[in-house]
Amino acid sequence: MMGFHDTLSAYFPNAREGAAFTLAVVNYLAGKGFTPENTLFGHSTCVDEVCRTVTKFAAHYGESFVLGGLAGIPFSGDAGFGAYAQHVPDRGNLLVLYGSHIAIGRDGEIGRIHRPGQESHSMACGAAYAALKWLESYDGPDGSPIPLGDIRTHQMNYIKTIFAANSQRILSADNRTVESINLLYEHIHALMTSIAGTYLASSQGERIALIGGVMVHGPDKGHFEPRDTIFLRKSGKPVTFLERILKEQ
Repeated sequence: MMGFHDTLSAYFPNAREGAAFTLAVVNYLAGKGFTPENTLFGHSTCVDEVCRTVTKFAAHYGESFVLGGLAGIPFSGDAGFGAYAQHVPDRGNLLVLYGSHIAIGRDGEIGRIHRPGQESHSMACGAAYAALKWLESYDGPDGSPIPLGDIRTHQMNYIKTIFAANSQRILSADNRTVESINLLYEHIHALMTSIAGTYLASSQGERIALIGGVMVHGPDKGHFEPRDTIFLRKSGKPVTFLERILKEQ
């Protein structure tokens, strides 16, 4: 039977222990002038409390601005990002962590997490799991949008719409849970880079560092698989520094 590290290596081969990855990013950005005094940390990660402990950016940079909702999707949108940017120190920097998340148990089981104080396991990402279970019984047309409903349902129904539009990809995957998380990451990445780019076009020249990937909750430690690390400036092309970060660890 596969254990945690076997499953981690199989599905998230570039995952790094969260604290070590954080330090590598902090050191790189320090060379670019990102300091605790001039940088405001923001995140578009799932509202699940376990997502707050995977990386340690808040320990380095202080209080954070929340950009994401269920599953990590940046539901705050352009308005939320604009509000976040208004809180940054003058001539300062924006550092945004974004992505989806998943749990892997000690025995290698995907999707289940043992939370403190609970005898039984629960799901992570719970919203993705619920949407997947819904998709597996869904008999509507492929790609059909789901009515978003009112404030109580629109985030969950938005996730269902993403899954319905990609039903064949998910349902034909060798591991539907992992495929769902990968799909969510791609969607979050596309939205987050678009939102950041829109803001930068009208900004006063602030610099933005975007750190995108998948959070993996393990039985002992949290891991983070970085997939996109992008340095944005108003003048100049985006710079990808993922290779540099991975090499430093």
